[in-house]
Amino acid sequence: VGNPLTEFYFHSRKSYDRDESMVNLRIRWDLNDDGQWDADLNDQMNVYHKFSETGLHIVQMSIIDSGDKETKVIDSIMVFKGQHETGLIVEKRGLFEEFYGTVKIGDQWWMQENLNSEFLEGTFGVSKDCYQNLPENCEQYGGLYYFNAGAEENINFCPRGWRAPLVKDWETLMENLDANKISSLAYGGSSEFHVLLSGYIDPRKGYMGEGESTHFWTGEVSRNNVPIAWYYNPKQGISQKVYVSRSYRFSVRCIKE
Repeated sequence: VGNPLTEFYFHSRKSYDRDESMVNLRIRWDLNDDGQWDADLNDQMNVYHKFSETGLHIVQMSIIDSGDKETKVIDSIMVFKGQHETGLIVEKRGLFEEFYGTVKIGDQWWMQENLNSEFLEGTFGVSKDCYQNLPENCEQYGGLYYFNAGAEENINFCPRGWRAPLVKDWETLMENLDANKISSLAYGGSSEFHVLLSGYIDPRKGYMGEGESTHFWTGEVSRNNVPIAWYYNPKQGISQKVYVSRSYRFSVRCIKE
């Protein structure tokens, strides 16, 4: 997701052939969904591209081996109106790479999407849940985590150079929004923050809130050591801090240090 100024990044890094080296594979791109392969991008594994028009854009990649066997991959990109400065985080964790779009709102840099990592830096086996236990929901919404994913005990789930936001960071964000603060935060809203109503996991009631609300962990606890989250419910006009049990599983949205 981005705006007409966003430089989108496409790559074929996870592509492979069991019988051939990547150097023997031919790569083609169609970035304009016009049915024509972009000749100037042939055999490029990594491509940057801007879309001047808003709306949904379809991108297609083709990989052909030496025997002319072809595999096609199709992805979609949503471009909204906006002029915020945007960027990209490329975070390598172990053998995996994670990619997150970012946006500058006021003087703050925020991730434009929710964290979707299974690994803490230097550790393995940290639990991540997907809404309704469906992997496609993690792809859409990001993961749902216990409070440790915030910033407690010097554990940083965020990419290097980023951290879980404090309450004052959320309050600053709200101050930087236009008059329609709640709708500004929504997916496609003017802030380009793009909140998704990803729901959460209640330790007693299970999966709740999809399509209605979302919570983001902060990196703070109250004086009584109760974790603090940021609650967003557009139907009720709410965007505020809440005090909750550590047993809940919420989303994580990181801010640049």
